[in-house]
Amino acid sequence: METFEANGKTWATDEDTLRLLEAFRAEKNDEMVGATFELGKAFGRIVEAK
Repeated sequence: METFEANGKTWATDEDTLRLLEAFRAEKNDEMVGATFELGKAFGRIVEAK
């Protein structure tokens, strides 16, 4: 699991999801960053790190 900071918290996710988030950030595509983050949480691919 990889970790990253967002919304004042530390989150954990798999490498593929993190790669997607980073690619959308690099493109400055905030809408897709948000959608990927919310869907990742909904499907359990992004969880708050312990």
